[in-house]
Amino acid sequence: MKVTELTLKEIAGIKFANINFDNSMNIICGPNGIGKTTIINSLSYCFLNGYPYSKVRRRIISENDGSIKIKLNELDSLYEDTLNISSCKPNEKVSSDVKWDSKKFISIGVERMFEYTDLTKIERDSVNQRAYLAEHIANGIPLRDMKNWFANRSLFSGTEGALGPNSKRNLSLAKEVFSILDECYSYSRTDAKTFDIFVNTTNGEIWYEYLSSGFKSCLTLIWGIIKEIEWRFQEKDYLVREFDGIVVIDELELHLHPEWQTKIYFALQEIFPNAQFIITTHSPHIVQSAKGNQIIALAAYNEGITYVRELPNIQYGYQGWTLDEVLQDVMGMRSTYSDYLDKRLDTFYKAIDSEDLNQAKVDFKILNQILHPNNPLRKMINIDFKSIGGDTND
Repeated sequence: MKVTELTLKEIAGIKFANINFDNSMNIICGPNGIGKTTIINSLSYCFLNGYPYSKVRRRIISENDGSIKIKLNELDSLYEDTLNISSCKPNEKVSSDVKWDSKKFISIGVERMFEYTDLTKIERDSVNQRAYLAEHIANGIPLRDMKNWFANRSLFSGTEGALGPNSKRNLSLAKEVFSILDECYSYSRTDAKTFDIFVNTTNGEIWYEYLSSGFKSCLTLIWGIIKEIEWRFQEKDYLVREFDGIVVIDELELHLHPEWQTKIYFALQEIFPNAQFIITTHSPHIVQSAKGNQIIALAAYNEGITYVRELPNIQYGYQGWTLDEVLQDVMGMRSTYSDYLDKRLDTFYKAIDSEDLNQAKVDFKILNQILHPNNPLRKMINIDFKSIGGDTND
């Protein structure tokens, strides 16, 4: 199941928006307040199946009801539906009446860190109930109890009848995640007495809680998806690599160093090759790693009309673009300079235009102090300063 198109009218801060989606990876970027999270919440709303957990609201300033139109493709069959939104009160819960397969829609919020947990016992998996499923869709899947979930499977995988063939393959995949994220790391063992999980590193064996915050964030996200898929299909011995549903992730780059942002982007596609990902981000590193057709760059006209900016659909995406070029020409950032540098350059060039040598001299000295030693702007301001008789050695 894949989302092919979403149309929003009078929803939250969006007066109108129409978005088409790629079958594999979709990276939604744009400035704060443009509607990235509204799009995520609207998608979640379409899969609540009658449960009142929605965060979607009608635009407060609108007198008309809002609407969400969604189009899906499942097994080459096309489906569409329109849902009306009349409430704009922040504390009022509303539900949708669409009856699509909620099991194939996974939502992930922004909580992805964990600390050491002293397990005194291993608990069995919770029972899959429709109310819990709706809560997972509306609020994001719970990324807790990962240690219990993994220890349960790793310690009892050899017990006859404990895990089916595909569940054992899922466990092997969960163990491989350490090496997929970093080839210098690998799963070591799970202690049968303490239920602690240990990882092999170049510096020896460590508790998995001692991994870096970036590693833990990526591990939690991936294990969370594996765990959630198994929980949703408890009646089957389901192979998670075959999951062909939708996974939405708000702020993929959260807690991550730029190197880890690139790693998690590629790891998700490697581990879940049949899933459709819809991701929001403020990270130029993630955009830089993506293919051209995977970027949904949002912008807005006046009065909340949101649109997708036209971008060059180039074969290799933006891998050859600098971060400055991605920030400005893809993500719509006005300038990559600091406000102070922008203002100082502005006063400098106004002084150059008016041939005000005294003011230009003041700005020239400050610019030489604050610019990076290898910044090409240094050569430009030298030439311009000399053009009105300035002495660059003064």
